[in-house]
Amino acid sequence: MSRIRISSDGGFKVGDKTYRIPDQFTARAISSYLELLRPIPDIRGGTKLSVERRAATEAYLSRRAATGMIPGLRMSEAEALTMREMRVIHRWIARHRDVPVAASGRHVS
Repeated sequence: MSRIRISSDGGFKVGDKTYRIPDQFTARAISSYLELLRPIPDIRGGTKLSVERRAATEAYLSRRAATGMIPGLRMSEAEALTMREMRVIHRWIARHRDVPVAASGRHVS
């Protein structure tokens, strides 16, 4: 069960710090966010990521995406969150902000 609870205005706590997901984002921030959340393709004829390496890479990119969108959220704090908690954040952004995150496919299902 996720311990992240996001209020209707986008506020949530990590540890004893409170953060708020902004109401709006710049086009550049949205573009970067969506790029970080895109599925990682295998390169045909190239090196394929192991299951463990893919999971670690996706976790890192998910956390980077969140830190780029949420003012004050640092990578070290995002690393304290589980991937389930990160999905809660990304789903909330997709449902409550004008960001087409669900189209990215990785962490919002």
